[in-house]
Amino acid sequence: MARLKQDSASLTTFRVRRRRVLALLAAPVFAVSLAAAAPSIATQDLASDRAAEAPTVSTSQLNVRGTVHGTASGAGDPVQVRVYAWPPDFAQSPDGFELILLGETEARADGTFSIRPDYSRLWREIASSRSQSRGPVTEVDLEIVAESASGVASYTTTAQVTSASRSMRFSLVTAVEQNDPEVIVASEAGGALGDGNVTSAATQLDATGLDVQMQLVEVDEGGSTDAVESPDGGDGTDVIDSPDEVVDSPNAAPPMVGTCYLSRDLGSRSTAVGAFGSTTSGYSGRLRYTSGATTSVTSGVSYTSAYGGFSASGTVSRTSTAEVAFPSYTTAGYRIMRTQFNYAVYRCPYGTHTNAWRWVTRITSFDAGASVLTASTPSAPYCVRFLSGSGYTKETTSARTLNAAVNGMYSAIGMNMSAQTGYNSATKAEFKFPYSRLLCGTNGKPGESPGTMVVKP
Repeated sequence: MARLKQDSASLTTFRVRRRRVLALLAAPVFAVSLAAAAPSIATQDLASDRAAEAPTVSTSQLNVRGTVHGTASGAGDPVQVRVYAWPPDFAQSPDGFELILLGETEARADGTFSIRPDYSRLWREIASSRSQSRGPVTEVDLEIVAESASGVASYTTTAQVTSASRSMRFSLVTAVEQNDPEVIVASEAGGALGDGNVTSAATQLDATGLDVQMQLVEVDEGGSTDAVESPDGGDGTDVIDSPDEVVDSPNAAPPMVGTCYLSRDLGSRSTAVGAFGSTTSGYSGRLRYTSGATTSVTSGVSYTSAYGGFSASGTVSRTSTAEVAFPSYTTAGYRIMRTQFNYAVYRCPYGTHTNAWRWVTRITSFDAGASVLTASTPSAPYCVRFLSGSGYTKETTSARTLNAAVNGMYSAIGMNMSAQTGYNSATKAEFKFPYSRLLCGTNGKPGESPGTMVVKP
């Protein structure tokens, strides 16, 4: 194992003033008054989001609109809103890369904004990208960044781009709180999701575009120093399962806006991609996670360091390139299936501030592997009976959200990450019943949007 040196910007001592930071609160536009602050995620009722299929839109032109709240209480600085695309090959650019600016605007006096991105720049980038060798579909992370003289906010979503038709597919997945009782904890967990910062809530996605809400909040970035001790050790370093040592690029002064650098390689980490349970025997069940299965994981953002201060800010999605064959089960128990993705933290400047950075998490590769965790079987009250000799395969709607789904992430950055994998032709839950059994869902009946399924006598 290599010892990873702490981000050099985190160790630089400099005088910083208190800044108001635009922390993203994404919510349906029709549900928020322009005169009122967007609600905290702690007040959001996300049960309906988990019970329904995640909204999915296929389009060649996704517009971005929303509102920046709280600007009247700030310094009155103009707020610039930009839409960036991360290059498809950013993970192969450890020495830095330029984000692709797709569109920008200045928020109106009432905080509202609307952007029609120019995706032609993205098509050109994909056409020349090494990612084309991976197949006809390229995954591209889009980041919405709001900047002013007093702060910043960002929100991330992933587009699955089909180059031949120049179409993009977006699915809306909402991050949830770690202490939400309706969410299964799939890994070690600590604290609450997004400790210390405002987190993202629901985002409205439909054929006309993506709606986001942002609120200006005041955050103290640490007084006279930005030096932060690593949660993993007392010497400011991080021990990871990576063969390479990553050292941040020299940065005596911030580079041009939009240029990002690899800050920390967090290594390959087991990530929950599905689960099912049983309170009885007399059945067989398994999860099929085949090539083309897509998993969405919380995207974290911090405005203080690469080691802490992270909060949820949208999601990133990645697709498997091969099948992971999980075992079949025939006995009682609750099993959480995991495969591995590689994670990293990237450091990007914002605005024209001196030493003003945002640190964002990204998935850099699908690594495969298979492991299984056990946990307490959740309540599943929505049941239907199957007679002996029958079977059932679920391949539509979204699976239940799994929180603390990325192993060791709280220890690494001080934030848990939720994950969700959709039931589709590439991700299936398969059951066979040699004896008559009930099949039940945590959120609905198996033929609807069941969430996690549980077999009962």
